[in-house]
Amino acid sequence: LAFRRPRLFAGRIGLAAQYEDRSDGRLAALLIEQPFYALTSPWAFALSGEDHDERVLRFFDGDPVARDTLSRRFTIARGAAAWALSASERGYVRLGVQAQLRRDDFVPEGAPEPFPRTVTGAAGPYLVWNRANFLVATGYAGFAREEDVDLGATVRFGLMVAPRAFGYERDGIAPLLAARFGARITHGFAYLEGLAGGLFDSSGLDSGSVHLAATTVFQPTTRQVGILHIDGGWIEDPLPGSEFDLGLGHGPRAFQSHASTGDRSFFSTAEYRVTVVDDFLGMVGLGVAGFVDYGGAWYAGSPRRTGWDAGVGIRLGASRSTDTEAVRVDLARRFANDAEPAGWVVTVGKGFVFSPVGKRQL
Repeated sequence: LAFRRPRLFAGRIGLAAQYEDRSDGRLAALLIEQPFYALTSPWAFALSGEDHDERVLRFFDGDPVARDTLSRRFTIARGAAAWALSASERGYVRLGVQAQLRRDDFVPEGAPEPFPRTVTGAAGPYLVWNRANFLVATGYAGFAREEDVDLGATVRFGLMVAPRAFGYERDGIAPLLAARFGARITHGFAYLEGLAGGLFDSSGLDSGSVHLAATTVFQPTTRQVGILHIDGGWIEDPLPGSEFDLGLGHGPRAFQSHASTGDRSFFSTAEYRVTVVDDFLGMVGLGVAGFVDYGGAWYAGSPRRTGWDAGVGIRLGASRSTDTEAVRVDLARRFANDAEPAGWVVTVGKGFVFSPVGKRQL
């Protein structure tokens, strides 16, 4: 069950709620927020909570059967507020503060011992600087629709304080740096993204991650688009279930789910699409595409697991919907690696096979 209304209260404050009862657990979430609706918005806030009672399945060595199963109890309450120190149509500087209260415990499934109850808290400020530069594109993610592409520069720096008094083993700090930069190029555009953060205490780095990505889009005509994307990541001491997990939905599309898992990862893809018709019967756009994927994930100290595929497909996009992402139906040739044999696969998905490095934040 899910409910979402962006401007439910006073035309400004939104509410979102979600409940899932799944074969491997239960999830409930609630969000109340007033986001920055525009570059010139003066302030924003968000209050959210999540509660999970679930199993966490862990996959190794490309085996489709989980080798490890854990029971998890996870509860988190977050609050954040931010104010624009300066704001105009050319960009902004925003100062915010955020805090969280979290419980996150794991035990082996079926273990006789009771669940521990580990509660921690953290809080701190953050600063966001933005220089706006939007490009209106057509035929990038979908068909027959103008799409706003962010080619501006955005840098966010945050610092959370995690003291022993708030439940941690040692006093610590958690810095976060996220950045995105875009630019126009001949017959197209490109952008770079990066995210780095971690928890540091008296013994050094406790846990952390780094993610980097680059995307180039080439449009020689309005009916053709070529996309080249590459990303890589590193995680130190990931929580169970938060490791990189490539295959089928994300990563090389012709490989099965959980084909590559680990705390090190890279993925690259190239696709060229030709639009056959932008607005067939006033309802749908149709295109054909060719693609190549190559990438993988592995654990530090283990052999690298990679795989690649290539193929052709069709793209279908609703030309009247506010959702511009096209549906993709692909016939892909999987090339053998140490875990899977070569073979032909038909995959169905939506949007690109990669996702943005950063998530939307205040």
